[in-house]
Amino acid sequence: MLLVVEVGNTNTKIGVFEGPRLLVSWRLTSRREQTADEYGLFIETLLQTRGIQAASVHGISISNVVPPVHQTLEWMCEQYFGQPGFFVEPGVNTRLPLLVDAPREVGADRYVDAFAATAKYGPPLIVIDFGTATTFNCVNARGEFIGGAIAPGIVTSVVETCTVLLDQRHLDGEKLAVMLQEAKEASQLFAREEDVEVEWERVWRIDPILFDESLIELADEAVTEVAGRSHRLPSGPLHDAAEVARAGVPTVMLFVQSLRGLSHTKLEDTKPEHLELSVTALDRLAAKTIDRLAAG
Repeated sequence: MLLVVEVGNTNTKIGVFEGPRLLVSWRLTSRREQTADEYGLFIETLLQTRGIQAASVHGISISNVVPPVHQTLEWMCEQYFGQPGFFVEPGVNTRLPLLVDAPREVGADRYVDAFAATAKYGPPLIVIDFGTATTFNCVNARGEFIGGAIAPGIVTSVVETCTVLLDQRHLDGEKLAVMLQEAKEASQLFAREEDVEVEWERVWRIDPILFDESLIELADEAVTEVAGRSHRLPSGPLHDAAEVARAGVPTVMLFVQSLRGLSHTKLEDTKPEHLELSVTALDRLAAKTIDRLAAG
């Protein structure tokens, strides 16, 4: 029996021939880090599931386009099958004439495609292989490989549905409506350009929960005094502070700037000087609030 192995960039194909007849075959995922023992044990197991013993294999032919695994496959052949493998090397140990400038640069996979098709159907012919790359391999009427072309492979798996969540906030309802309309128009334009469909669905709507106006003014004063400038922005409606405000407790929030605009992730970080300013601003806000309450 002849064990044949084709190692590609994406898949590894394994088969067993008895004479001209293919008895069994398997398609596996290629893994460059796989060891000789892993290859050997795995192939032995596959053979045993079909009642084939390793001792029944009298020859091994390998087509490999992943150079890092070449030596691994050599060791596997010696250790698990007690014989060297025959590695297809175009321009070195092949019979089909290669009428190209650099015969040794022809991929083993392309050579095997051309040789097998020529043997089965006869020349002239063009063999197209839809693999990781799409290859076109040409054999002329004299049975000589004359080259071809390599193109990007066909995408065989695409995302059928893509879901995107959009979080929009604004205290002015009219401006929020404009923001939403602009987002919808942008998505519809993209859908037309890419020939896809787009649908919108409201997941959640939360009415604004307003913070205490007097505390907002005091916070603005405290931040401006400490940092020289204050920015106002709406908070997320599910913050604990928002729920406190919903319960009727006078509330305000102070935000500290995050590096690179990242928040709520492991990468979130803040400059030490910004943290120091925030603590000072919070202390000043607390003092102002106490003073106002004391003044009645």
